[in-house]
Amino acid sequence: MSRFCEDMSDLSLPATTYTTMLQQDPRLKEACRSKIAETREEYRNWRLQQAEIPPQAPPYITSQTAPQRTQEQIQAESEYVQCSRQWKEALDILSTAEIQMRAAEARMAALGVVPDAHALLHQMSSTNHG
Repeated sequence: MSRFCEDMSDLSLPATTYTTMLQQDPRLKEACRSKIAETREEYRNWRLQQAEIPPQAPPYITSQTAPQRTQEQIQAESEYVQCSRQWKEALDILSTAEIQMRAAEARMAALGVVPDAHALLHQMSSTNHG
């Protein structure tokens, strides 16, 4: 049991195994929460790498310290900041959604069901409209 607390890198165990372990030792809940937060952060970092976001800020951002900023620079900076916020919010939503989707798939697999995305989407759309 103590090995599980120290090394939660193997998340391939069935969900029911984790549930049983949590019931036996409630202290593991915090370890699970921290592992989920760590996984989310790793996923966000991976997405940033995949998007190939340049590490250096664009010139109009760094020029804000210059004494003479043009109206165009100020407008461009404002738009950039707004777009960056929207992008980060969308990334957070996407990250959370993917984590939830994978958790649902794991629960389905634990029940012996192989998730079929097309069939699930068709079933959900016909249920919502019917």
